[in-house]
Amino acid sequence: MSSSTPSKNPPPGQQLNRQDDNVFKLVMKLYETKQYKKALKNVETVLKSNPQHGESLAMKGLILSSLPNSKKEEAYDLVKTGLMKNMKSLICWHVYGLLYRSDNNYMEAIKCYKQALKIEDNNLSILRDLSMLQVHMRDLQSLTDTRQKLLELKPSSKANWLGFAFAHHLQGNHECALAILDSYEGTMGLPETAYDASEFLLYRCLIKFESGAWQETLDLFAKYGNKLVDKEYVYCTSAECHEKLDQWDKALQCYKELVEINPENKEFIEPYVETATRDGKKTPSEVFTELANTYPKSKTVQKLQTDAASGEEFVKLATKMVKHYIIKGIPSLENALKSFYTFPDKVKVIEEILTKMEKEVTASETIEGEPATKVTIFNIWMGLSGHYMRAGDQAKALEHCEKCIKHTPTADSIFTLKARILKRMGKLQEAADSMEEARKMDPADRFYNSKTAMYLLRVDNWKEAEETFNIFTYKPIQDTWPTICEMQCMWYITELGDSLYRLGDVEAALKKYLIIEKTFKDIVEDQFDFHHYVTKKQNIRAYLDLLRFMDTARNHKYFCRAAAKIVRCYLDIHSQGEEKIKERINQKFADKEAAHSKLLSKEQREKQSEFDTTVDYKTPLESAQPFLEELLKYRGTVLASQLLAIEFYSTLGSPLRALRAIKQALTLPGADESVELKSKAEEFFKNETSAELEVAIKEIIIEQKAEVMKAFKC
Repeated sequence: MSSSTPSKNPPPGQQLNRQDDNVFKLVMKLYETKQYKKALKNVETVLKSNPQHGESLAMKGLILSSLPNSKKEEAYDLVKTGLMKNMKSLICWHVYGLLYRSDNNYMEAIKCYKQALKIEDNNLSILRDLSMLQVHMRDLQSLTDTRQKLLELKPSSKANWLGFAFAHHLQGNHECALAILDSYEGTMGLPETAYDASEFLLYRCLIKFESGAWQETLDLFAKYGNKLVDKEYVYCTSAECHEKLDQWDKALQCYKELVEINPENKEFIEPYVETATRDGKKTPSEVFTELANTYPKSKTVQKLQTDAASGEEFVKLATKMVKHYIIKGIPSLENALKSFYTFPDKVKVIEEILTKMEKEVTASETIEGEPATKVTIFNIWMGLSGHYMRAGDQAKALEHCEKCIKHTPTADSIFTLKARILKRMGKLQEAADSMEEARKMDPADRFYNSKTAMYLLRVDNWKEAEETFNIFTYKPIQDTWPTICEMQCMWYITELGDSLYRLGDVEAALKKYLIIEKTFKDIVEDQFDFHHYVTKKQNIRAYLDLLRFMDTARNHKYFCRAAAKIVRCYLDIHSQGEEKIKERINQKFADKEAAHSKLLSKEQREKQSEFDTTVDYKTPLESAQPFLEELLKYRGTVLASQLLAIEFYSTLGSPLRALRAIKQALTLPGADESVELKSKAEEFFKNETSAELEVAIKEIIIEQKAEVMKAFKC
């Protein structure tokens, strides 16, 4: 709270006697320690003798909003009433801001805090709360001003120094941020612990690096030396600086140090090889051979070496790799080989290696000169099955799969491979049955459980899918759906939405897709908890990564997939109308949800309501547009996104946007050979040239028609 004491000069009628004043102070302390029931009891005691006391009314509203099953409307009414009683109360305005903040209405909360600061402009608590809201809303200029005020009021606080430097850094004022950190170090000294001191110094190096001062960044690394704990960051950043300065030998040395730290990290090995071969004196094969000799136990080096090899060298390395997986009985051979399947010559080599081993084991019970065991032939057949699946020959893949099952019918991994093969063949029900067989063999395996549920959803068997998923929730069946939503299990929610859409239930499907949007909204909102914590703990670099990730969180594949489906559902609603959409509701699914809801307690039902979403039947296109814009922002280079945009903007009656989508689609690889894109373009020009449009718009469309249609090769 903003203050532990009520207003110093309250208006007439707002003054509390000494006893009630002490109780009110206790109320604020109880609220801060989250003892809401005790706080409510005490504030009601104050209101009993002072029913018109504005600050007590506001506090009661805030406490009620914090209780379980809170009534928000009543809370807002009480706070507004309290504010009307005492408009010059710092507490009332702060409480009003806290109430808005709890509802994620940050703009209104900021207005309330600013109003409170007009009453007491030096209140540290409100200034801190305001700075958190400003960074959350990325209002960087205001954040800088607030942080400067906090530093002026309390220069002894380390968090205030770091917060002010961080605000300038976010704005791109690198020199100013560095100057603040220099003043901080000169005034306060380095943090006490080695880790905190390292983080402070590395943050300074990060700012210097992002300012483009490559040599100065290297000088700082050299200056701080052993004080820096995060050696990986030092070497990674040093390598980048050396590359910018064309100091390739030094960059190579940095990458070498990184490989020494972790020879299994692909992100260290690949730039090392690329830098080592840059001058043409060594080939990738020679560098990988050196690495393989230096780090003989590194599986990543061996795999990348095989990836880079060709001809006889590839045959030799691939044979060694396949033999290792076969003899050890490692079932992930198919996954380890998948990078080779974009090269036809390597696919042929893999097949020759496996078939040669199969003949050798069958004929002499040896493999590459070593004695074979009873399971060796099983491992080879499984490898061949995975190979043929990747190569596109599903019939042969299934044939070898059946051989494996006949040989060892208790091996669960072969049933998962069979399920994947059947899925590729389009036999989804058989794939689900095979996955269920694997799950039954190892009921304690969560992966098998999840995969089985996914396969069941793909054959629209959501009832069994829910029962299967429920095995690992350890809760009654009616709690499964709220648990899935609470766990933010996006693959399940998306697959369920897809299933319902296939069954024709657009409304139910849309509600599921909207939960994905709500999930990402919650993820973004969760960053709020870190704003105050991080400056105290000094994990500034990690915090910066968090903020930058949150700015692009909706770039995630599940959000983009759901966004496309949401737009599609709203287009269906627009074209078919509410009545037809409701006629197609899947009654079995609706009955199942209703039956489960009846079994929930009142508390559980209220919890489930948090995941309820609403379909907009009145203005479906307006509701869909933000999702399309997000989709185009992050997946604009995908043809399917532009095809959806053409359809949407044509339906919306925005021909110029539709035309822009057509032209952007044509810039994508292979788009000029897309029959679907050509069909949509033809339909667009046919409809729009005959429509009643403004003369200027029609002229643009007619002018662009010849150019656009000429671009197609199909």
